[in-house]
Amino acid sequence: MTRPVRTASVLVLPVAWPPTHRCSRRRHPEKGCASPGATQQTGSTASEALQLQGALQPQQVSLFHADQPRALVIVSRDSGSRRAVEFANHLRQALPAGAVCQVPDAQGSWSLTPLLQLLASEPRCTRTGEPPRILVAGGDGTVSWAVDQVWNAVAEAQLSPVFGVLPYGTGNDLARALGWLRPPHSGSSASTPAEAVALLRVIEQAPAAPVDRWQLRVSSLHTAPRIMRWSNYLSIGFDAGVALAFDAARRSSPSMFTTRAGNKAAYGFLGARDLATGSCNGLARSISVQCDGRAVILPPGTRGLLLLNISSFMGGVTPWRADRDSRHGDGLLEVVAHRGALHLAAMQLGLDGGIPLGRAQHVTISTTADFPVQADGEPWMQAAASVLEVTHAGVTRFAVPE
Repeated sequence: MTRPVRTASVLVLPVAWPPTHRCSRRRHPEKGCASPGATQQTGSTASEALQLQGALQPQQVSLFHADQPRALVIVSRDSGSRRAVEFANHLRQALPAGAVCQVPDAQGSWSLTPLLQLLASEPRCTRTGEPPRILVAGGDGTVSWAVDQVWNAVAEAQLSPVFGVLPYGTGNDLARALGWLRPPHSGSSASTPAEAVALLRVIEQAPAAPVDRWQLRVSSLHTAPRIMRWSNYLSIGFDAGVALAFDAARRSSPSMFTTRAGNKAAYGFLGARDLATGSCNGLARSISVQCDGRAVILPPGTRGLLLLNISSFMGGVTPWRADRDSRHGDGLLEVVAHRGALHLAAMQLGLDGGIPLGRAQHVTISTTADFPVQADGEPWMQAAASVLEVTHAGVTRFAVPE
């Protein structure tokens, strides 16, 4: 197992909207919006990468004083509980002018160009040679979006930044899997500027560990092939349908989805509603699965298929219980089936586990009917006659507790 590597400097992105919130540039295979990690760049993401070409050489002098955390703060105005906005306001008192900004800006833009230019131009740490670290304060979807944006834009600079996670989302499964929701970190507070800076120092001194990144290629008779990348989980079936319904409800009435507790209650209500309708009952008959070229038969009654890179799912559910030694940096996915709402509830209570189907590096899913899909909390409806191919796409380093 790779020994964690200590690094020093920090770059902070507290982008904090709820886990399924989409800005105009989020990944969406069915709607023709390729991810920033796709083989073809589109829209403002490609423009940002081009604009950075002239700013890839590090400067000689840092913009930050020696007693300041080397940090940039980006906070979403759409943050669920608004705690990330408070966090950013505290850091404005501790960091240089211009180091903290909010997105979208007054013009509605989600551009990260200024931050990415600073990432590329800041001097490397003299002791480790590392670029600044990147702390993402938000949910699982926020983290995945930020990783895509940074990786794509600074690829020419050959940077490999370490990411940190500050859990301001609803599910926070990645933060949980990395250990940031266990004591003493679970009670971490940022109610004052001093406490906010102290949190940055913790991330600054934390070791780094690898987390696998995965690529999803979606081929369909109805659209051109699309590619996106993800880190935590991909699912098809019942739970993805609940996530899709939640996303639609929040878009229609955003003021009703402003707290973590309220969001979880909404998930519970939508799950109970889908339990009554029996959605995705035909999943086992309508998809075929191959793991590393081997056909996998779904058990009767399967209403959901999970591809897991981390141990936590849907806010703390642990579907993979066949082997407690599952790792998020071993180059393998855990493939698990579940039977719907009651089965997921039993897993949430620790009374049951998912149905383990195996581990794999390469998974192919073929569909004969329309089914909801989600990746890292980003849901969409996938059309019939589609092929979803998942392959390994490298490793991202994340800060982990001591």
